[in-house]
Amino acid sequence: FAFLAGLWSTGSVLELWNPEVSSSIIFAKMQYISITFLPAVWLIFLLNYTDTASRFHKWVYAFLIPSLLNLLMVWSNEWHSLVWTSFEYKLEPFPHTSFNRGLWFEAAIVPYAYMLLILSTAVLVRAFWVSTRTQRNQLYILLGAQLVPIVFNALYILRMLPFDITSLGFSLSSLLLGIGLFRQQLMQQLPVAYRRV
Repeated sequence: FAFLAGLWSTGSVLELWNPEVSSSIIFAKMQYISITFLPAVWLIFLLNYTDTASRFHKWVYAFLIPSLLNLLMVWSNEWHSLVWTSFEYKLEPFPHTSFNRGLWFEAAIVPYAYMLLILSTAVLVRAFWVSTRTQRNQLYILLGAQLVPIVFNALYILRMLPFDITSLGFSLSSLLLGIGLFRQQLMQQLPVAYRRV
């Protein structure tokens, strides 16, 4: 999770700092490694953390297959223009490359990502009901770490912002997860689905 969030943030910064459109496209494609895989990796992490994955065994990793297909569509966009149809370099409110979204972005990438995030939320809510108070504090942190980038991304997807600030949301999520690691022993406790005997 941390690697993918960092890759998204790094790609965003490099895209903003590079005035050449061709380089911006490469950095945007680099971000799509995270954009396509992060929701699936997060869901798989939560399924394992809450011990829900044991019910699905190997099938839990099947969530990565559509992510791989989405990434292949991104990296081959020059042949079909289904992820973005065109792009332009804009100077307002600051220099950035603006992409006109294509059919695959609107009908496959975004719906699949948000479906996985809804499933992740359901996993956390379910775990909340079978957890102790300490474990609930951990779940609050995980839920907050999930919701912050979702809100930032939704502002972009709904065209309320002209550029994507999801990477800023990941910075705040990392801060929340850091608090969880050091103050709530996020990774030192048993998964929340294990009940006290």
